[in-house]
Amino acid sequence: MGNLLTAGLRRMVKSRAFLLALLAELAYTALAVLVCWDHYAANTGSYTIESVLTAGFGLMGYLSVPSLIAAPLLCVHLGTEYSENTLRNKLIVGHTRPAVYLADLLSCAIAALGLDLLYMLLAGALCVYPVLGMTGRLLTASPGQLLAWIAVGLLARAAWAAAGRTGVVAAWSR
Repeated sequence: MGNLLTAGLRRMVKSRAFLLALLAELAYTALAVLVCWDHYAANTGSYTIESVLTAGFGLMGYLSVPSLIAAPLLCVHLGTEYSENTLRNKLIVGHTRPAVYLADLLSCAIAALGLDLLYMLLAGALCVYPVLGMTGRLLTASPGQLLAWIAVGLLARAAWAAAGRTGVVAAWSR
């Protein structure tokens, strides 16, 4: 199954859909950072680092934009795989159906989580200075609570990728 997972991730990373999703994620991160810096320059707002990080998950009442970015990526990736009949080829080679489905599920979850981690690392690193300038402290919640929020967001994104993958399989197996 490791070979299936590696091949699926390699195929996804080389696709144009992944490049477009990566560019869209970078654009969203730049927008979030610019808004944070704009509020810092105008001295309006009281951001904390947890509000910046959890904005990507939609946990604090924001729209979950990374989900909207990852949805077309996963659909295009799985759709081309099923339209080109690669499942039949993988079964002929000797892989089991559950191994093929699990590798697809893991590759979708890893891609969605990778986009989320990219947002959190860039937005977190680039918003430290304005957050310290606005409030004088980085966190209002405890670090354990922030890690719990991030873990819940990442698990929700992995579950969302699994649901999207299941929907594509159900649509193609009619």
